[in-house]
Amino acid sequence: MEQLAPTSISRRLPDEQAIPGHRLETLIGRGGMGEVYLAVQLSLGRKVAIKLLAAEFAREESFVARFEKEAAALASLSHPNIVSIVDQGKSSNDTYYLVMEYVGGPSLREVMRGKALHWSDALRIVLDIARAIDYAHRSGVIHRDLKPENILFDTQAGFIPKVTDFGLAGFVKGKGEQRFALTETHVSMGTLAYMAPEQQINAKSVDGRADLYSLGVMMYELLVGEIPRGRFDAPSVLKPGIDRRVDSIVERCLKAAPQDRFSSVAELIAVLEPLVPGNTRTPAPRLRETSLGRARRLLSRAGNIAIRIAEVALLGAAMVVLAVAFLRSGRKEPEQLLRARGAVVDRKPLGVASVPGELAVNPERRTLRLHQGEEKIPVTFSGRSAELVGETIVFPGPEVRGAGCATPEVAGLEGETARVSAVLELPRAAPPSLAGTLRTWVAGEPPEPRAALALLGTGERYAAIVVYGKGRIALEWSLGQRQGVMMGPAMPGPQARLELEVDREGEMRAFVGDKRQAIGEPLRLGLDWKAALGDYPKPAMACLDAVCGFQQLTFEALVTPPPEPLSSPGPLLSSAMDRPQRKEPITDKKAEPKRPDAKKDPRKPAAKKAAEPRKADSRKSDSRAADSKKQSKTRH
Repeated sequence: MEQLAPTSISRRLPDEQAIPGHRLETLIGRGGMGEVYLAVQLSLGRKVAIKLLAAEFAREESFVARFEKEAAALASLSHPNIVSIVDQGKSSNDTYYLVMEYVGGPSLREVMRGKALHWSDALRIVLDIARAIDYAHRSGVIHRDLKPENILFDTQAGFIPKVTDFGLAGFVKGKGEQRFALTETHVSMGTLAYMAPEQQINAKSVDGRADLYSLGVMMYELLVGEIPRGRFDAPSVLKPGIDRRVDSIVERCLKAAPQDRFSSVAELIAVLEPLVPGNTRTPAPRLRETSLGRARRLLSRAGNIAIRIAEVALLGAAMVVLAVAFLRSGRKEPEQLLRARGAVVDRKPLGVASVPGELAVNPERRTLRLHQGEEKIPVTFSGRSAELVGETIVFPGPEVRGAGCATPEVAGLEGETARVSAVLELPRAAPPSLAGTLRTWVAGEPPEPRAALALLGTGERYAAIVVYGKGRIALEWSLGQRQGVMMGPAMPGPQARLELEVDREGEMRAFVGDKRQAIGEPLRLGLDWKAALGDYPKPAMACLDAVCGFQQLTFEALVTPPPEPLSSPGPLLSSAMDRPQRKEPITDKKAEPKRPDAKKDPRKPAAKKAAEPRKADSRKSDSRAADSKKQSKTRH
């Protein structure tokens, strides 16, 4: 959880009588479900941390169950690297609370913000965390929300890391599964950057390998100072001096498929220990296996063997079916991680249409808006045909297999930033038809309908917000070696505004809805962000295997206005500059020697000469006055 300074408290503390036997003192943290206070246990006079469930969540049964599940998870664990529980309950004023040991040190996030650690020290921290998670797994608890904010350092115990916040923990089969089963509504909670891919899809089905993925993200961030995104560089490439054996360990933890990672955290520990100098293993309590547990394990193993045999048989049958479908259709459609690639890359142009719109260019901002003016904006359509229905660009059915893309012309609108927004309708499958039925019989069920709003670079470089037919949203990018996907929130309704922008610092952000809910986390491209895209990007609307509708597309670029020119000289200065200057003749006369008997004051001739120009100026002034009088008489 985020650590807060005492001065950040903006409201009164809860009633100290709300938690029997304790006195709340300072707000020290705030999480997604409540707040954490530094408190004093009155009976022993010791400091504790008390977590309070927020009142708005206390009315929801699912959140109360989650809060109680955290207490149950902590109560079942006792390890030096896990924050221990002291008490839990519900007060007389219906406040749910959890009393835990107080850990007064910084979080791992705060440690990361400080001086960079030596790679061996970073691995030592990861090793301690891994031992705690291994113990939790063997106790039947999966954390599912490992991140730097949930790791606290105990300064009183030699600065050892302790894992906290088991609010999203899951229980393996047979250990609290029925009592603390998650509801379908909230299974996607968690921190996306540290969440395993399978957890983003269905958190109920994950196992301990999801925690392995989170450990891999934290390990990479500790070693190189950034989160791995898409195709990432090995730690030893970014930080020379790191043992190259670490590269393969990190890479294996971060495999997209769970089966490609380490089989358990214990296996990770075994390969980390030889790399940590002076490693001293913290012995984890050994769990005694009961007869019932042993029987359950043996039955589970037998069941797994039977399932494997069935899987092999089904796989063989599936291979036959797929082979027939391939031969019938004459083409293959592999499932891709980057869903928008097929729509925005290498599409054959079909033609250019003129769409009503507006162009606005001023020294600081350049804007294009479709359907909001009378100018004719060229829009290139490729891949699939589209049509203009009112103020909506529609990629229609029934021929929805394949991808289409519409790209407005923005030449001359380049700037230091790029922002595209549009209102997107939820993509949908085409209405049933005879051709569609035959195609489904031959090639199988069509892919899920998808639509995308993108910024297109050159070649195969792009960034796009992808919306799925079931309402899921993702931010995906393909920028040379950097490729990746971040899942976001669901569509807030049947249609919503999407925004994709890159600022002057090269930070890319994506939003959905009128409240601009963030899609994933900011993607840092750097100051040279245009090079990452290959060139200045173009906006695009894409439709993949769906009927799609786009409205109110806007493209905007900000520029720094040129400096104002120096102000022109004033009239007096101009007059002086324009006036012809009097040129004195240059002579080679030799100076005459002074006569010793001269009685005249040498200053007088000089004064006389100095007065002569004034007389000349006076005569000129009188002449101008006379001419002026003559002109006046002539006019009258």
